[in-house]
Amino acid sequence: MNKKIFVSAGEISGDIHAANLIKALKDIDSSIEFVGNGGRKMIEAGLKPIYKENVTYSTVGLTDSLRFINIQNEIWKNTTHYLKNNKVDAVILVDHQGFNIPLAGLCKKLNIRVYYYFPPHVSIWGSWNAPKLASLVDGLFVPYYEDYLVYLKYTDKAYYYGHPLVENVANFKIEEDFYEKIGIAKTKNIVGIFPGSRFQEIETLTPVMLRAAKLLSDKYEIVFLISVAHPDFKNLIENYVKDSKMDNIKVIDNMAYSIMSASNFIIASSGTTTLESVLFEKPVVICYKISPLSFFIGKLLVKEKMIGLPNIIMKEKFLPELLQKDCNEKRIFEESVNFIEGRDKKVFIEKCKILKEKVGKPPIVSKIAKHIFRELYG
Repeated sequence: MNKKIFVSAGEISGDIHAANLIKALKDIDSSIEFVGNGGRKMIEAGLKPIYKENVTYSTVGLTDSLRFINIQNEIWKNTTHYLKNNKVDAVILVDHQGFNIPLAGLCKKLNIRVYYYFPPHVSIWGSWNAPKLASLVDGLFVPYYEDYLVYLKYTDKAYYYGHPLVENVANFKIEEDFYEKIGIAKTKNIVGIFPGSRFQEIETLTPVMLRAAKLLSDKYEIVFLISVAHPDFKNLIENYVKDSKMDNIKVIDNMAYSIMSASNFIIASSGTTTLESVLFEKPVVICYKISPLSFFIGKLLVKEKMIGLPNIIMKEKFLPELLQKDCNEKRIFEESVNFIEGRDKKVFIEKCKILKEKVGKPPIVSKIAKHIFRELYG
C-alpha cells in the first residue's frame, strides 16, 4: 500500500519542527511519501513541495498580514486543488494558524484525517480556537502544558509529550571548528543577535539592535554574531550591518544553535529563539515591535500580560521584555549591561533548571511520530 502524508507549515520555526517530524516518521517507515507546503528543512527531510518554498511569507500582527496576502491566496488555491484531486492518508498541520485552521475545516469536509502539531497557543489568546479545532481534527499534539489543559476541556484527542525544542537543544553539540570557521578567538566576549524570521521583524528590529550593539561596543570589547534565519534575509541584514559601519559584527547563516552556544547572552525578537536561548542557559533580551494598530488589537485579544515564551512558561517576568516604544537602543543597552555585569546570574541559572523541568524530557518527536503512525497504519 502506498503511504502518503500531506504536511502544511508556513513559518521558519514550523519548517524546522515539521522536518524533524518527517524524519521521525521516515525512521519508522521510509516508504512514506511526504508532500505539501514548507521550507528548505522540510524539503531536505524528504518533502515534495506543491508550491515554491513558502516559509518567508509569514508575518506578525493582524494588520501586517496584508503584506503577503496575494501569495498566501495563491498557496491556498494550490493546496485546496491538490487535496481535492489527490488521495492522501492524512494532513499534518504545523503552527501557522491563519492558514492551517481553515485548512483543517477543508480536510473535515473532504473526509481527510488531520493532525495539528503546534496548534494555537490557546492559554494565551484565541481560546475560541480550542472547541473549534476539537471538532475538526483527529489529534492535537500540544507542546505547552497550559494549552494542553485548555484543549482537554473540549476533546480527548489532545496529547502532551513535551516541547520538541528540549530534544533539539539536548542533541546539539557545537562544531569543533566553529570559532575557526567564523574567524574569531574562543576567548572573545560574544553576543548573539537574532532579529527574527520574518521580513517585517528584520526590517523593524535589526536597525535598533545594531544601534544598541554600537552603544555596547563603546563600553565593552565584544564580537556580535547576527543569526540569519533564512538565506532570503541575508542581503537585507548585511546591508544594515554595512550601514552601521561596525567592524565587530559577523553575519552567519544556518548556525543558530552554534551562535547561542557560543554567546554570553542574546538579543532576540520574541518567539521560538527566546525559549531556545534559555534551554541553552543563555540570558536573552526579548524585543517586540509591530504596527501600533496590530499591537492595540492584540492587547484586546491576549489574556497573558507577558510576551516572552520563557516568562509565560515560568509565569513570571524573569527576562526583560522590551515592547513597542521601549524597544529602543537605550533600553536594549541597559538590559544588556545587566547581563554583562553578571547581575543575578545564579538566580537566572536556577530559573533555567526549573523551566527545563516544565517543558518535558526527550524523546519527544519520536513518540509523536509513533502515535501518528499507529493511528494511520496500525
